[in-house]
Amino acid sequence: MSKGLLKADHNPRVAALVALTKVLENKADSQAALSGVLDSPRLMPVDKRLCTELVYGVLRRLPQLETFSLRYLQKPEKLPAEMRLTLYAALYEAAFLRTPRRALVHSAVEHVRNRFGKGLAGVANAVLRNMLHDLKAFHNPPADFFTHDDERTAFIHAAPLWLVQFWNNAYGRETALLLLEASGRNAPTGLRLNRVRPDWEAVRAALLANADPERPVQAAGPAGLAFPAALPPAAKGLLRSNAAVRQSAAAYEALEAFGPAAWPQPIWDCCAGRGGKTLALLEQGIPVALASDPSSRLQALEEEYARLTPKSPLPVLATAPAQEVFRDNAPAGLPQDVRFGTILVDAPCSGLGTLAR
Repeated sequence: MSKGLLKADHNPRVAALVALTKVLENKADSQAALSGVLDSPRLMPVDKRLCTELVYGVLRRLPQLETFSLRYLQKPEKLPAEMRLTLYAALYEAAFLRTPRRALVHSAVEHVRNRFGKGLAGVANAVLRNMLHDLKAFHNPPADFFTHDDERTAFIHAAPLWLVQFWNNAYGRETALLLLEASGRNAPTGLRLNRVRPDWEAVRAALLANADPERPVQAAGPAGLAFPAALPPAAKGLLRSNAAVRQSAAAYEALEAFGPAAWPQPIWDCCAGRGGKTLALLEQGIPVALASDPSSRLQALEEEYARLTPKSPLPVLATAPAQEVFRDNAPAGLPQDVRFGTILVDAPCSGLGTLAR
């Protein structure tokens, strides 16, 4: 029997389950859910890395993990959602992180025992051992696992079946496979130098010049960099000293491609998210009058502003969908008759960027 709400503790696997539950059951934002558990002082840096990998890995591979698990679960809908997530996370860790199987099974089964009792612990033990015994089929499933080739392709690439069929019909199978492979690759780690710092150009040039030739660093926009793997120590030092901030290289390049220095004022960033694009504008002295987003992620903008001290003032913030920001009156701090010269809309669209990550 469950012992109440699951709470994060010093165990990175439990912390990952807390975040995953918030995302999948409560529809929380993944970044916000992960940040909430990583703030725990009881998690060591190595634990935080494992927790982060489990959260994003399970979300990225969820269709694959669910489909494979269904072969071993007779009535999955009758199992607690937390128990199913425990099995998915253990399967992901075995398949992609190469954690010793004995340790994985023990950890997952004990968690289920503590949360739901001896009976379901026995189920978890049997199911997990069977799945891990057939792990080769997870990476290279036989044809008879599926009714159609498209289903097998969707499984291998952890992609929705509708997307496989759409790309097959639109571009042909060969191009569709290339697109699916690209979507499965990890995105590069993006870094934006803080342009408030007088030496940012020299620092960026040094990072490019001193990069490992086997892992070349790519320039991204006027102040951005894209690292093919984890950030090197020098880049991490820049984050700690507020000389840089993490930002998707693709998002930053797209912003700069529109020539924001020439945008008419005032500016409204109406899908601001965590405020990365707004901050990039403020750092180069381009004022943003209003930043809005329906998600609580917008709170990160104010925190990052205080840390990075941009040249332009903090914009008015509004946590609401764009169509509701001016439903009654202009947000406090703006003129009632405000007319924007530029509205920046980085709208949620296909979700393929999220799928790729």
